Amino acid sequence: MLHIQKPQQDITVQLEQGKILPLVFRLTIPAVIAQLITFLYNIVDRMYVARIDGSGMDALAALGIVLPITLIIQAFANLGWTWRVFSASRYQTG
Repeated sequence: MLHIQKPQQDITVQLEQGKILPLVFRLTIPAVIAQLITFLYNIVDRMYVARIDGSGMDALAALGIVLPITLIIQAFANLGWTWRVFSASRYQTG
């Protein structure tokens, strides 16, 4: 039996005419994966920093301060990327 595959729709067409919920999940998965990698990196980093003799507690406190700042910057970067994708598909001519 011959299976004919229909060509994949262009991402612009999908953003313009597709269902919202599947598109939201498709666009948020990379952001969630990036956040999980950041958390795992921070956990491993804390394990190594905690073993530093003498100044380990100060370094651990510094990591505690830097993590929220890093997450805020990453959240704004993800928000900007998502905004660019939606605005480009909305105003694209051709």
